[in-house]
Amino acid sequence: MGLRCTDIAKECKMGRERIHQNLSKMIDKGILLKKEVNDTKYYFPQPIFWNNDTINGMYERMLPFVKEIRDDLIYDQIKDSEYENKSVLECIQILLKLFSFEIEELDKKIIS
Repeated sequence: MGLRCTDIAKECKMGRERIHQNLSKMIDKGILLKKEVNDTKYYFPQPIFWNNDTINGMYERMLPFVKEIRDDLIYDQIKDSEYENKSVLECIQILLKLFSFEIEELDKKIIS
């Protein structure tokens, strides 16, 4: 099962209201699911985040991609070696964001 908002707030050491706002946003974005049992709301991630076959498949497919990005980056202007790994992650995040625009355009074409 999932976690209650109160449990998440305690674990994160944040206010329940702030956690609830963020949980609502993540539900709206399709990241989390909510299930109500006996008037208690439980929150849990979409199956894609806990399905081991999906995660392992993503890992196997993404690893060569990550290695290619790491090899293609120019590191001489990165001042701290700690940021080298972060720059790989940030480049991947930007690429995924750019790819999401392509998906939105494809959705518009399909709907039209």
